[in-house]
Amino acid sequence: MDGVAFTSNNGIHLSAQYVGGYSGDVKTEVTGVLYHETTHVWQWDGQGQANGGLIEGIADYVRLKAGYAPGHWVQPGQGDRWDQGYDVTARFLDYCDSLKQGFVAQLNAKMKDGYSDDFFAQILGKDVQQLWQDYKAKYPHLLDLEGQQDRSYNSAKLDLAKGPRLNSQYQSNSKRLEHEVKQDEVSRCRGRFPFGPGRDGRRRHVRRHEHGVQHRRRPADQAVGLSYAKQVLSKASTFIWNTFNQPSVADRKPVDTVTLDVKDFPGAAAQTSGNVIDLSAQYVGGYSGDVKTEVTGVLYHETTHVWQWDGQGQANGGLIEGIADYVRLKAGYAPGHWVQPGQGDRWDQGYDVTARFLDYCDSLKQGFVAQLNAKMKNGYSDDFFAQILGKDVQQLWQDYKAKYGG
Repeated sequence: MDGVAFTSNNGIHLSAQYVGGYSGDVKTEVTGVLYHETTHVWQWDGQGQANGGLIEGIADYVRLKAGYAPGHWVQPGQGDRWDQGYDVTARFLDYCDSLKQGFVAQLNAKMKDGYSDDFFAQILGKDVQQLWQDYKAKYPHLLDLEGQQDRSYNSAKLDLAKGPRLNSQYQSNSKRLEHEVKQDEVSRCRGRFPFGPGRDGRRRHVRRHEHGVQHRRRPADQAVGLSYAKQVLSKASTFIWNTFNQPSVADRKPVDTVTLDVKDFPGAAAQTSGNVIDLSAQYVGGYSGDVKTEVTGVLYHETTHVWQWDGQGQANGGLIEGIADYVRLKAGYAPGHWVQPGQGDRWDQGYDVTARFLDYCDSLKQGFVAQLNAKMKNGYSDDFFAQILGKDVQQLWQDYKAKYGG
């Protein structure tokens, strides 16, 4: 199977392909993965109401406290949202637990019968957004470093505001190649990305696929060129604007450039911070399938993160990732290993699960995702679903599951 592992109820599925290809300390890695997945068996999920980012963060928090955090995890203070999930949320929960020992235990206990972000305030006396701000402020030295580590990469910069000029410079010591082009004009340039993209994992590990999987390198004639990557950034941006029904610049996020960096880092296939997309050369270099299609799909997902609204940081991570995968789905780049319609445990489980659910919602009212994204410009509430479709999100999820016999 693809990915690292996934858990359904009390069944943990571990990829033999992943374990067999791991090049590091396999025993330590498998132990850490199993601590994470076993947490999913035992943790409460708020009767399906807790967002996916928090669920995954608690599982990685357990892995962290057990002493099996991989070296490629983010450092304390890094991350864009408290519910970004996995290592980001795990580090934040560790901070919360430092404020009151046993915080995570109390939070999990409260999640037995339901979920509310207010649980943080009930336990710690501050709402979760204030706690996140305090957490970020505790590590100010990292604020200027996020996205700046390991600057050995190739970079393509799509300039959406300036004219059709091309400004290219190659620095052999840093292997950085920058290009500035107008939104609808792809300029010619030299240089190639030394990669083909890595496979998305299944369910919980789509982007945070653990490092170390080794595959044979792709033939050189299947490499993806820099000019092609720039075309994808342009086409993806246009597709996203159409999907979000944003025909004018005034409708969109104020983004002047979209930058793609190809960097040699393990762990995630890709990650986006602001308008910068980081794509892992390690992850993608070993991809054994259709490299161009996979890179394109990953870039559609990540470019969506550049342009989508996130509810001023209030929207949960599962929905954010689901919208990005929804765009990838509608663009025609959904991998074959994605879940089928009707599958999944929660509407905000994220990635392909949430993407399929959003596709169902959009079938009820064309343009639903565009309206949802527009509402998320200034904040977020689950009530947005009811405002647009006339039913609350839990009822919509039940209807969706029923449609497919789930």
